[in-house]
Amino acid sequence: MDQKTGMTNDIKISNIENDRSEEIFQLHKQEFPTISEANLVLQLENDKDVVLSLGATRNHQLIGHLVLSRMRAPFPALGMAPISIDKNNRRQGIASLLIRHAIKYSQAQNWSGIFVLGEPNFYQRFGFSTSAAKDFICPFSGPYFMYLPLTELPKGLERAKINYAKAFDGLA
Repeated sequence: MDQKTGMTNDIKISNIENDRSEEIFQLHKQEFPTISEANLVLQLENDKDVVLSLGATRNHQLIGHLVLSRMRAPFPALGMAPISIDKNNRRQGIASLLIRHAIKYSQAQNWSGIFVLGEPNFYQRFGFSTSAAKDFICPFSGPYFMYLPLTELPKGLERAKINYAKAFDGLA
């Protein structure tokens, strides 16, 4: 364990292939109170809306997973959801590792920004902001809806109508 960060050095972050879909499903199923998020990941994959399926593994075992999917927006934007960490591996910085990797990936691929629905106190440390998201028109708008701008948007698009991928429609 790294004494400075409190994190273990044996965690590998990488793109996860579809051949691990059952592991991904089970991880999300155990993380949330209903099966909705696990089914959401499957639907995003079936709809081909997954841009990045990022996994955290230790000894080849999947212990964390994050999905970036295409947003329906008039600019290139991603939605970050869901994120799951195995219950025996929480509070080790794994979610933070996944989020940082997802942001770096998004920047390298020239996406304009990332939206997330979650706890502001957690996501603000990565640059997400409720104030940056407040003018977008979205069914998920509210106190937990945040945006991380990666590029400057053309004038007027900061008030654009946006939405998560179609698989999210039943969750709003």
